[in-house]
Amino acid sequence: MDIVMDIDQSRESKPLKAGNINAGTLNAELSLDAYSLLSESVKRSETLSAASTKVMPLADKVALGTEIISRVPGKAVDQIAFDLEHNQGAVLQKMGSGAAIGLTGTALLRFAPRLGYVGGALLLAKQTYDGISGLAGFSREADRLSGSNPAKNLERQDFVEKKSSTLAVGTANLVEAAPGLIGGGYAATKLFGTPLIYSRSAAVVTDKLVDPIRNRAAFIGPGTEALPASLGRADKVDLVEMARTLSARPGHVYNGREAGSVVDLAGMRVSRSKYGTETGLAALPAPNKTETLTFHTHPLARGAHPGPEDIAATSHLGLISSGSQYGLFLGERGQMLKLLKSGQTAEHSPALRALLFDEKTGTATRLFGTWNKADRHWVLTERSGLNYEKTIEALRNLDTRNSEKVWELITRLPADKS
Repeated sequence: MDIVMDIDQSRESKPLKAGNINAGTLNAELSLDAYSLLSESVKRSETLSAASTKVMPLADKVALGTEIISRVPGKAVDQIAFDLEHNQGAVLQKMGSGAAIGLTGTALLRFAPRLGYVGGALLLAKQTYDGISGLAGFSREADRLSGSNPAKNLERQDFVEKKSSTLAVGTANLVEAAPGLIGGGYAATKLFGTPLIYSRSAAVVTDKLVDPIRNRAAFIGPGTEALPASLGRADKVDLVEMARTLSARPGHVYNGREAGSVVDLAGMRVSRSKYGTETGLAALPAPNKTETLTFHTHPLARGAHPGPEDIAATSHLGLISSGSQYGLFLGERGQMLKLLKSGQTAEHSPALRALLFDEKTGTATRLFGTWNKADRHWVLTERSGLNYEKTIEALRNLDTRNSEKVWELITRLPADKS
C-alpha cells in the first residue's frame, strides 16, 4: 500500500512512498517549507506595520521642533544655575578645557594657519554631518509619533521633554566653557599676536554689520542737532565758524576732561557729545563713517596738536579746540582698517598732517611729521608759519569732500613773510 503525505498546499504535492522515504530528504523539505512560511509572515508584518505608520506632515514636524527649541533656553538657565550651585568643580573643569582649546586653537591659527584651517574645516564637517544625522533621526522619530490618540500624545510630550533636556544640557556646557574659551583665545593673542583670520573677521563684522547701525544711530535722537545753514555743506564749509560753533556747544568747554562729537558733513548734523578723562577720550560716535569731521577738546597746556590716537580715531577730517587755538588734521582710520584686514597694523606708523590756527595770536602753522614709536613723540619734518589772513580765507570756503585735496590746499597756502 502507498502512503501519500501533502506537505505544502501552496506548491505542487509530491507523493512519497513509505517504502522509499529518506529521512534527510524529508527534513530538508520540512525546513524549506517552514522558512517559506516564516518569510511570508515577516513580509505581511512589515506591510501591516508600514501601513499603520503615518508620515507626519512637514508643518507638524516644524511645530514639534519649535516646541522643543522653545523649552531649551529656560532649561539651559536652570541647568547652569544648578551647576553653579552644586557642581562648581565640573564648571571649573569645563572652563579649563575651554581655555586650553582657546589657547591652543589661537596659537595654531597664528603660527600654522593652514593646519588650523584644515582642523576647523574637519570640525565643521563633523558638526554638519552630526546636524544632518540628527535632523534625519528627528524626522524618523516624529513619523513614529504621528497620530492623535491619547497614547501618541503622551509619547510626544515625553519626546519633547527628553529632546529639550538633552539640548539644554549641551547648551549649558557650551555656555559654561565659553569664558575659558574666550579667555584662552585672548591670552594667546597677547602672547603670540592676533591671527590674521581674527583681524579679518572683526573687520568684516564691523564693516558689514556694526557700522551701518551705529553710523545711522549716531545722528538720531536726543543730544543730536542740525548745524546752522550758514556753516555750509560738504563742498563749501566755513570751518572757522564751525570751530567756534562746536567749541561753544554746551559740554564742549574743557573743564578737566576731554569732550567731543562728530559732524556729518553731508547732512550737517552733529552727534551727541562724548566725555573722557583729563588726557583722553573714548571712541566717538560713528568712528568709521566717511565724510565726517571729528571734534574734541584738549587742555590748554597740550594745545591743539593731534596725537597718534587722535589720527587713528579719525576717518576723514579732525578738529581740535584748545582755548583760542584750533587744529585741523587728516585722519588715518581708513588706512588702519585696511592694514587690520591684512594683519599689518603693527607695521603702521601714523603721519602728522595738521594745520594750527590761533585767533588770539593771529598765527597759523602747518605741521608735517611721523610718529617715533620708541620715544613716543612726533618727529617733525616741517613746521612752517603761514599767512594768517590767507589761511582763514581758505578755511572759510573749504571743500571737505576729499581729505587729500584738503591737505593739497593746505600745502599751497603762502608762508608768513613777517
